Amino acid sequence: MFVSSYRKSLWVRNALLVLFIIAAVGVVWKIGFSLYKVSLYEKARGYYEENNLLLAEETFSKANGITSIQYGDEAWSRSLSGLTTIRLELESLARQADAAIKERDDARMLAIYDGYHGMKSKYVKQQELQTVSFFKAISNRLSLESNINSYFLQAMELAKGALENNLVQKRYRNEEFIASLAAIPDEYYGGTDKKKRELTRLFRSYDEAKFAHLTAAGSFPEVTASAANSLRAYKQASIQADWLVALLERYAKEEIRSAIRQDDLLAFIALAKAYREIRDVLPSRSEALDQIDRYISSKLRQAERYVDARQYEKAIELYRELNALEDTSTLIAEAESRWVDNEPVRLLREKYPDKAYRFVMSGESLWGSQVYAVGLTEDDDPQLYLAAKMPDGNVLYLEKSVGSGVAPSKLSLSEALGEKEAPLIFLEAQGKERTYLYTGFAPDLFSSRLAKVFEIEGEGFAAESPELIIVDNPTGEGESQIAFFKLEEKGLVYEGKKDDYLSETAEGEDNASGETGDDAQDESQQDTPQDSRHDPQNQGRGDRTPTPGKTSDGSPAAEEAPPDIANAGNAIKMYAGPGEQYEQVGQIPANGSVTILTEADGWYQVSFEGKKGWINTVP
Repeated sequence: MFVSSYRKSLWVRNALLVLFIIAAVGVVWKIGFSLYKVSLYEKARGYYEENNLLLAEETFSKANGITSIQYGDEAWSRSLSGLTTIRLELESLARQADAAIKERDDARMLAIYDGYHGMKSKYVKQQELQTVSFFKAISNRLSLESNINSYFLQAMELAKGALENNLVQKRYRNEEFIASLAAIPDEYYGGTDKKKRELTRLFRSYDEAKFAHLTAAGSFPEVTASAANSLRAYKQASIQADWLVALLERYAKEEIRSAIRQDDLLAFIALAKAYREIRDVLPSRSEALDQIDRYISSKLRQAERYVDARQYEKAIELYRELNALEDTSTLIAEAESRWVDNEPVRLLREKYPDKAYRFVMSGESLWGSQVYAVGLTEDDDPQLYLAAKMPDGNVLYLEKSVGSGVAPSKLSLSEALGEKEAPLIFLEAQGKERTYLYTGFAPDLFSSRLAKVFEIEGEGFAAESPELIIVDNPTGEGESQIAFFKLEEKGLVYEGKKDDYLSETAEGEDNASGETGDDAQDESQQDTPQDSRHDPQNQGRGDRTPTPGKTSDGSPAAEEAPPDIANAGNAIKMYAGPGEQYEQVGQIPANGSVTILTEADGWYQVSFEGKKGWINTVP
């Protein structure tokens, strides 16, 4: 489309005309606002000179809002600007106060109170009459000071009403009135000293009435917890409530003393726990807490005396009860360790509490252990258990089945089949093809093994050393012989025969039928090694071994003793374990009847009038 030069010149002219009109309007508008601002300034000056500060500041503020021109005396403008600052600050406080009053927010109102009086104090100190007068005028117009005063006076009445309501209803859960009354500024009480006296009177009277009711109707934890909550509220409000601390301490000491007098440890523990839970509100030198600590110390000493007297069960029970107040886990472990050291059989009872044992042996310093216990269970599939406490304090447990259907008759330790500090565990049981079944077990604590090293049936067994073992009529190699064996890693190795078992037995029967004189004596001397064959604990001493079921003097052996034996001699002491180092648990009077249960290391476990113990003399 073609546009002529003339048309283009018209467009330029019109655009310039529009711009001119806009510029003219702007100039006129600015001139008008400038004149208006000048008029406002002049009015404000007039009001100011008439000391009408409210209108002067209000008019000046309007004029100051027009920023198109600068006008006015600089010093005069600064004065009115200062008044504007005061007005804006007071209006802001008034808005905050309205919101806090609506929400019943004591903390915010206290901040507003402080802010207001801080401003008031600042402007009063300036000693400018116009400024002070303007401050009061704005405050009155906003009703700021009167609203603050009304709020705190009403808050005081409400808080006092809540205090009285708690006493009437005998409910003390909500004690917010403590913080409210403490937060109300001093001037509403008539000054700092009057406020302190008034609050002390109010709170002390309240606490005494409340404490009397709680101690009569509530439990110790309820009383102490309620008092502690009040003390925390007082502390947060910076109130030193010595009267309540005194009430609480006196009450606690009486209750704790009563439990101590009655020797009621469980009651004492409950009281002590409850009182220690509120130690944050108690004085640093609380007499009640000291009383608790002293009694705990006396009970710990009592437990130590139990340990020294080997009354370990009492000691551990007491330590466990005290553990609710003190960490006694280390003391419990030490007591249990000493109990085990004195009664190693506890190792088995702790690990296998549901097991019943036919035989039990215990001692110290074997197989590298500190103490040990060996037990054989009574069930149809007897298990051999070995528990050993090692020098480092660890406890090792080993077990081995001795065979289903085996009927054990004797369990012992044999140095002859091992070493002095590492004997074999020797088991004698009822055999299937022979009278006896002999089994040897070798503990290896360092490899955690309990190995069966041999098992053989025969009519008798004697061991001078691992290289010289005699078995009468063994099964397998050496059958019908009094055979020599050697103990090697793979078990018993046949070495040869001493005599034919049948001829030996026949000769023994001939001697029994009347052979006397030198021949009988010679035969007896020749039979000495063979006669020792029934004693797995003979260990090469050459002592004459009793026949099965008899001791060396012909009396009944412990494991085959009749169920009831009468004590015809003097009274016999009974001990808790196989040795005089154990606690004495009773005694068997003359003519007392006992049942022998088992034998270990020359000691006999007996039952007398339903009580079990160990003696070293068969009645």
